[in-house]
Amino acid sequence: MVYGGTSWGHLPFHKVYTSYDNGAAITEARALTPKYTELKLQGLFLRSAVEFLVTDVVGNSTDGTVAVSGGPAYATFLRNPESKSGFYVVRQADSTST
Repeated sequence: MVYGGTSWGHLPFHKVYTSYDNGAAITEARALTPKYTELKLQGLFLRSAVEFLVTDVVGNSTDGTVAVSGGPAYATFLRNPESKSGFYVVRQADSTST
């Protein structure tokens, strides 16, 4: 979620509890978090790398089709079926790690 706020019961069904997404890129007080900068970078990448928008998963480091060495990382290889452009998406294996 990029931005979301507490409704205090005004818009949703009156018997439903709503709360703010504390992990959002924009806080309830409308302040930007470091996550906002990352989302902006991802948006700029997607705008400039249009080949990425239509990709299929070829393999990943879990199934052994992508080799990862030198650290606890997880990698996925994506390929555009039309242009054959390839992309590696790499992240830390521990999603809670900073």
